[in-house]
Amino acid sequence: MERAKLHARNNIPKIKIGITEVKPKNFRYNIQNCELAIEHYEMYSANVNNDIGRGATQVDFETDYEESVWVHIRLVSRDKLLIGCIYRSPNGQDNNDESLRKLFKDVVSRDYSHILLMGDFNYDKINWETWSTPTNEQSREYKFIECLRDCFLYQHVLKPTRGRINQDPHILDLLLTNEEGMISDVEYLSPWGRATTQY
Repeated sequence: MERAKLHARNNIPKIKIGITEVKPKNFRYNIQNCELAIEHYEMYSANVNNDIGRGATQVDFETDYEESVWVHIRLVSRDKLLIGCIYRSPNGQDNNDESLRKLFKDVVSRDYSHILLMGDFNYDKINWETWSTPTNEQSREYKFIECLRDCFLYQHVLKPTRGRINQDPHILDLLLTNEEGMISDVEYLSPWGRATTQY
């Protein structure tokens, strides 16, 4: 984690660092005091005791999908940015995938002018160059691609973010937006923990 903190201090992102599959081991009172805390950053979490920072507002959606955290940021004029950090277990049930798709449809129906969704989605059977899957129309992958199309979302990660010895590398970590030109550059770095992609 120290490597991650050093990188964050030296390469300050304009919006957010999204980290999934992390539960702080040692923290007192709230997440701002845990070992993940990085100086000058506000932290937001799901399923961890949390204090809200001042620069943004955490948003709670009525959903059965629990592995996500949402932050609303007011921009100039009346523009509003919604940032979501999502984790989808590769071993989840079909109803969890359905809850995720319903959540996405709810999110894009709101009055946010800008939407940025990031996270570890674990769909290893999707080809993001062609937005296709070898699986059938009843598969989780096919339904997820159709959901993104219905929601008019763009996917910006085009290089594998996960690979293991003797396995084909996959794009499991995604960056989704409601504007094609919203992301100008994706930098692929070596892992901070087990895997990391910086946007």
